[in-house]
Amino acid sequence: VRQVYPEWQNFDHPPFVQEEIRYKRQAVDLMHSLLAPNEFEALLQSEQYDEIVSRLERVARATNLLYLSTPQTGDLRILYAPTLDRGQLCRALFALLYGPEPPASRLQCYLDFVNQHDSKLNYWTFPTYLLFLAHPASELFVKPTVSKKVLSWFGAAAEWDAKPNVVLYAELTALAQTLLSALQAFGARDLLDVQSLLWVSLVQSNVHYWKIAPGENGWQWPECLQAGFIAIGWEETGDLRGLNKSEFDARRP
Repeated sequence: VRQVYPEWQNFDHPPFVQEEIRYKRQAVDLMHSLLAPNEFEALLQSEQYDEIVSRLERVARATNLLYLSTPQTGDLRILYAPTLDRGQLCRALFALLYGPEPPASRLQCYLDFVNQHDSKLNYWTFPTYLLFLAHPASELFVKPTVSKKVLSWFGAAAEWDAKPNVVLYAELTALAQTLLSALQAFGARDLLDVQSLLWVSLVQSNVHYWKIAPGENGWQWPECLQAGFIAIGWEETGDLRGLNKSEFDARRP
């Protein structure tokens, strides 16, 4: 994290908060405003399913965590699927978010409901995004690129599965809770903070570096450091200033 934010000391680091935390907190507030349990239930009772979908779209657009550019293939595609009755889907989503059962049971019921209609519409991002915003203290947004790395980094027993399942979800949330406990000394409050740190770490892990050795065993490093330059030992190329790429390629050893 400090490779991206060199002065990072805790989760209140202003640039980190500005770029990674604040907009997600605002999305949580929006979720709790538009689709709180009582509000969601009232919309269901009055069969305002299109309004529920509209609010889900607003919550989805509140962050950059979902892919939304192409509605029919993006992370909200389940909302527009002709194979699913919109009212039934909205009720399944309410049960997922606010049912009385434990989270794993609620997720399993949702996955079973979708599988009964179209198994291709079962994917990680949509249900876990909603769980994450509704319950940031206990639920985790599962983004495949991040989650695969997390399993690898921590040597988890579970293997990545592109299809969502409750066993893997439980493993991922348990890892996130372990991280939360360890990071509380740095001011981590919930899994939203953990997810943000994991995302920054993933981005940084995908950055590649080139090592340049100034001379054999770095013998020229003191000179480079003192004069503020780095060099590659291609003495025979001569002065490269003013060359275009084709001229450089012709001269390069």
